Amino acid sequence: MRDLVAFFSEKDRGMDVSFAHGQLSYANEATYTCIRYLMLPHIVGQWHCPVLTADCDGYFPQDFPALWQELKSGSDYGFRLYAYNHEGKQIGGEPWGFGAGLSYFGETELLPQIGRYLHNYVQRTYSPENPTNWCIDQCALAQAYSRFVAPRWNDLRIRFMDEGTPLMVMPHHVGGKDALLEHDGAVSEQDLRQFMQDNA
Repeated sequence: MRDLVAFFSEKDRGMDVSFAHGQLSYANEATYTCIRYLMLPHIVGQWHCPVLTADCDGYFPQDFPALWQELKSGSDYGFRLYAYNHEGKQIGGEPWGFGAGLSYFGETELLPQIGRYLHNYVQRTYSPENPTNWCIDQCALAQAYSRFVAPRWNDLRIRFMDEGTPLMVMPHHVGGKDALLEHDGAVSEQDLRQFMQDNA
């Protein structure tokens, strides 16, 4: 990871990578789903650019750079809106009704406010006694959507992330988590190291 960060930090390659590691003082299902929102204010405070949040159980396909450019140029937001129609209304699913596995935030001016909102929602609502902590990230995202996106639905370009070519190959694309583990990723660590060497 340090080699990867160094490679992207040497010059502007149109993408930045950062990472953290270490032991968590408290870990349960909510920790892993919410960590993206707990660190989002720091990320958007450091970089002024569109942000894509994604689950770790997936991989980016080879044509990701082209798909990313297409997403940025044609969408203000992208969500897994499996329980919503194209008018922005929820038509089924759980009360929160959001898949948080892959989300795109393209309004960079609003991102600091959205990042703080998601972070604060998790901090405010988390309880170790809550048996549904695993979905707190979906609840946070649904509330952020209701506050920042839904009132302006007709003025925004919203991408339904489950439609069209997937920006990220996820378990539901290949038949589940076990199938994903057996599925070859388009880019291996060896491929990435070769790319860094060729483009040093």
